[in-house]
Amino acid sequence: MMHLRKNQANQTYLLTLQEKLTGQTQYENGRWLVSLRSEQTPEIVATSWIMNVTTIYTDRYNEGSINTTLNQPTSGNNQLPEVGFFVYHVHYQDSTTNLDPDDVSVKFLAEIGRCEIKPEP
Repeated sequence: MMHLRKNQANQTYLLTLQEKLTGQTQYENGRWLVSLRSEQTPEIVATSWIMNVTTIYTDRYNEGSINTTLNQPTSGNNQLPEVGFFVYHVHYQDSTTNLDPDDVSVKFLAEIGRCEIKPEP
């Protein structure tokens, strides 16, 4: 489960994207699209950002960093929606700027999981 806080800088989260892609090649940083959908309305994308991968061990796990005080989704930073539970989807794409998970540049879905957005400290 991913845990994030509203209005807080320097947060990290761990995903296992490459691990699920057995037999695949290494994928480029800056092309992982993270989108959050509310558990109450899963058909609506609440927010999206390009994952800023900060680990060098991507064959084992992918550590992402996010600053939720800034609204720069193509740089891995995002002001999150309301507090609550969301479902996250991580897609790999050809684009480094697309924020739409339904765009033609999206190649495949790599991971789905749960995310809790907590209030600011």
